[in-house]
Amino acid sequence: MNHAPEGDRVVVSRGEIESLCMLHAIPADGCRVADFPNLLGLSPLLAEAVAEAIVPMVNSGWIQEQDERVEVTTAGRAWLKERLAEIGVRGGQSEP
Repeated sequence: MNHAPEGDRVVVSRGEIESLCMLHAIPADGCRVADFPNLLGLSPLLAEAVAEAIVPMVNSGWIQEQDERVEVTTAGRAWLKERLAEIGVRGGQSEP
């Protein structure tokens, strides 16, 4: 639901939606990269494509990848929470 003032439209790009979905899907304690497609509701056969898709988020500092596991960084949680509030969506990850 969008809570923007009447007449104002919040524009969210496809790439931003994908980033929001990926950040939101990662559990607070992280997950194995191989399990990430399942958390997104995707086929396990897409593990390689999903691993490639998170590279820009790792480079941006929103996701940390270590020992074949990913977790959302403090910066990633902050961006997720801020952006969801801007577009009028409640929710997000619990703080660890």
